[in-house]
Amino acid sequence: MNIVKKITIAAAFLCAVTVVNAEEGMKIGARVGYSTQMLDSYDMGLLGVQAGVAINIPAGPVIIAPEVAFVYRDNYSSILVKSQTEMAISVPIIVKYAFGNMFAGAGVQIDLPLGSEICYTSGNECYSMDGKETKTTSIFNPDKSPERSAIDLGIPFVFGYHIMPNLTVDARYVWGLMAYGSYTTLLTNLKADYGPLSSLGANATYFF
Repeated sequence: MNIVKKITIAAAFLCAVTVVNAEEGMKIGARVGYSTQMLDSYDMGLLGVQAGVAINIPAGPVIIAPEVAFVYRDNYSSILVKSQTEMAISVPIIVKYAFGNMFAGAGVQIDLPLGSEICYTSGNECYSMDGKETKTTSIFNPDKSPERSAIDLGIPFVFGYHIMPNLTVDARYVWGLMAYGSYTTLLTNLKADYGPLSSLGANATYFF
């Protein structure tokens, strides 16, 4: 977790210094997006929608772009899991370079889950993902619910296009760096980690 703290502090410092020294032309916009989240293990995907605020801060040849978004995710069902939902606050800070009407960039992204719930197909039982006893009534459900990580860390890669001076669209891939959480296996009753949470999505931003 020390590396997460260091990256968070460095990103916050970069953003603060940039705002203080920003050139004229800083823009604030509203952003909406849709994405598919993927885990590297435990075959599962989460479909996400988000809405938030984006800031473009000119800094010499590049643009510093901090964002804050509220995210809702819901997964497709699998054999044992009927649904898995969660809400989160997503804070990416991206350094972008513009060429013509297009731009590309990369940065760091921190997500803070606000609440995660999992529902099993057997017995229609739902539990908070806090790693506690489930008191399940089905032998097909684990004795403990999965435990969600307190934070997600990733590296976003962005490629976008200016449709109009104040309207942009972009495609974005976020490479997850931390485990999504942990769960108890049904057959061996051992604790195992999910893979990192990565995502692929599209966004539209209107700057005022």
